[in-house]
Amino acid sequence: MSTPHGSSTGHAYSGADWLDTHFQSAQAEYQEGLKFVGIEPGWKVLDAGCGGGSFLPLICAEAGATGGATGLDLAPENISRIEDLVRIGRLPPQCDGRVGSILDIPFDDNTFDCAWSANVTQYLTEDECEKAIAELKRVVRPGGTIALKDFDDTQVQLLPMEPGTISRLFELRRKRDQRDGLLGTTCGVSLASRLRRAEFESIRRRGWL
Repeated sequence: MSTPHGSSTGHAYSGADWLDTHFQSAQAEYQEGLKFVGIEPGWKVLDAGCGGGSFLPLICAEAGATGGATGLDLAPENISRIEDLVRIGRLPPQCDGRVGSILDIPFDDNTFDCAWSANVTQYLTEDECEKAIAELKRVVRPGGTIALKDFDDTQVQLLPMEPGTISRLFELRRKRDQRDGLLGTTCGVSLASRLRRAEFESIRRRGWL
């Protein structure tokens, strides 16, 4: 059975067209969130789980002409799309892409100044999330920055709609994720504690509606 708006990874809502639409609907908040990370000019930034590359222009704008952004994604079609967009000039030339998993990042230690990962941890199990954080920590230089962004569906409201309807919908999604062993779409609130367990030195947390 096919997943809704999926990619070749089998993950629901991971196809580039869907991700583009989602990004556009929340672009102001996403742009503010990326600025909160504090990417500096000249930095090399990894976008881990980049999808169709919607965040790459924003990352490159922060990193400037002397920096750059590399998109990493498990779906080969997403990386092909990024390469095509760079080739036709719709993505900056300091962008590139690599097929690979956040659980086994195909780069050497200390390659990047910063790693950004948006809406990826919800697709991971507890053990996979721990491994992903360790991999991000490995490929970012000491003193660099790792930024994780994810969803908290307990804050969702859809209007006009009877409040209980959306509550029941997300309760069913939570049960599905628990059945599959995934962190799911409530995991955003747990990210800070996960980073503390991984012994990060300085942790900042912020949410956006």
